[in-house]
Amino acid sequence: MANFTDPRADEDEYEDAFEDIPMASQMDLKSALDDCNVALSLFLNNKFSEALDLLRPWSKDSMYHALGYSTMYAMQAAMTFEQQDILAAIATLKEALQTCQKFRKKNSVVESLSLLILKRGTDQLTEEEMHAEMCYAECLLQKAALTLVQVRDLCSNLTVFTKASS
Repeated sequence: MANFTDPRADEDEYEDAFEDIPMASQMDLKSALDDCNVALSLFLNNKFSEALDLLRPWSKDSMYHALGYSTMYAMQAAMTFEQQDILAAIATLKEALQTCQKFRKKNSVVESLSLLILKRGTDQLTEEEMHAEMCYAECLLQKAALTLVQVRDLCSNLTVFTKASS
């Protein structure tokens, strides 16, 4: 008995590549961290625009995307000392703070006052709320640092102007 095989069985099947990488409709914490690790690798390999393009779509909905996106702008501003870069970085940090605020624990006025007196343990926060607190704190730190850079730049300009007018 002869063995007949389908001639197409030996051929490999190929699919076309996506024009754009498909995006998920929802971003969970693990996926956000994975995306940000990829963006960090791109950033550290001098692929700045690709890193920003990866983070930008989720920067309003994911605290880690917002933090990564604003951090890259903050680093650029700190390296260039250009006033427009500093202002753009501060604006993205403000947006990142708003995004992180969405994920932070919401307290009433009474709860906020009682937290001043009583120490709150981390066991009262969910995992997402703890991450949000850390991202929020990091954004505040970067914003403060950029504000110092901006003020220092402004002061050095004033010093130059006063010496020039003397």
